Amino acid sequence: LWDAATGERLRGWGPLGEEVEGAAPIAGRNWIVAGLNDGRVLLLRTDRDGPPVTVCQGGGWAQVTASPDGERFAAGFQDGTIRVWRSDGPDSVAAWKAHPLFALPVWSPTGDVIVTGGGEGTVRVWDAGDFCLLREIPAHERRIYTMAIRGDGRAIATGSMDLTAAVWDMATGRTLHQFREHGGTVSGITFLHADQEMLTASADGRLLRWKTGRPGILSELRGHTSDVTVVTVAAGGRIFSGDWSGEIRAWSPTTEDVPVRRVPGYATIVPRVRDLAFRPGAGE
Repeated sequence: LWDAATGERLRGWGPLGEEVEGAAPIAGRNWIVAGLNDGRVLLLRTDRDGPPVTVCQGGGWAQVTASPDGERFAAGFQDGTIRVWRSDGPDSVAAWKAHPLFALPVWSPTGDVIVTGGGEGTVRVWDAGDFCLLREIPAHERRIYTMAIRGDGRAIATGSMDLTAAVWDMATGRTLHQFREHGGTVSGITFLHADQEMLTASADGRLLRWKTGRPGILSELRGHTSDVTVVTVAAGGRIFSGDWSGEIRAWSPTTEDVPVRRVPGYATIVPRVRDLAFRPGAGE
């Protein structure tokens, strides 16, 4: 856990025995939910020291997300299942087979749907109340590696191992834009500038800014020297990205590069930054 303004390390957990595939702060609570490569889902306290709480041991490669009201969180697993829990229990709410393999979940900012991307390249939209399937979008030819949902909940952005990114209409599944400028897996995607622009990270080492409905690249954020693994935007528009070498870079909303922050990792074979997320209102 880091101070977003200064880069100061506030708290750490582990080693946890496996690579952390994803982390999501739970709004209004002193918890972060983390998903590990071996399928474990953990709750980590942010207000005091203490061991992680194991929520479950799932089917490998756990990716996590939390509802915007902080009442529930979910995980997707390599075996294609999705599980949902209550944050105050945590009691299990639901579990279902969402995809054949690699179910990546993202909770909509509006709270009413959970969107999943699968290893087969399909996007599925689920009602967050009864978890019934609302929509299916044949989005990519290979595994969906990253997703984001626009702030108003009306568009889904996806990045894939087929080297493409795309933006989709949430209600109809219609393609709003396809982006084919990367030479590697699109590993991170986020909406920028009041959701009018996009920023994608890729295994080709590039961070590219582009706009829905406009061909080509608007600009490139240069500085990473290895595969860029993740990109996200904090409150106020500041951009953060991480790469395979373990570096985190912070960028201003106008894409001016600011000093590098490097994550001092544990002794791992590949000290990559796998995920970045922000605690609402905490500056962390």
